Amino acid sequence: MLKEIIKRRNKKGFTLVELLAVIAILGILAAIAVPKFNDVTDNAKKTAAVAEHKVIVSAFQMFQAASPSGSLPAKKADLVGYLDIEDSTDTDENLYTTKNATHEINWSNGMIKTKLIGKTDVLKSSTLK
Repeated sequence: MLKEIIKRRNKKGFTLVELLAVIAILGILAAIAVPKFNDVTDNAKKTAAVAEHKVIVSAFQMFQAASPSGSLPAKKADLVGYLDIEDSTDTDENLYTTKNATHEINWSNGMIKTKLIGKTDVLKSSTLK
């Protein structure tokens, strides 16, 4: 009788093989999920940068519509009230940096180029007339 009680006590818990199998399955799931998460994050940043680009284009268009001569803004300070220029820490007059992207503005021809931060390729480009 005592031997049966001791045998029952020793059978509680998981074996080493069962624990290793669970760890292996979790490792496989993590190897699949992490790259997918990174792709989703990159796509979200690109989408946010394109949305910011559209907001800047809209600010230019609103300024142009409000201007008696229909002219484009000549400098970044002209867009106060249309964009959060006051919060911008850019010292370069031609750059407007947000959380996700750097927007390069050519004031003479109304060209706006948007690049993701840390990237060199242009994500979106618009020319205003």
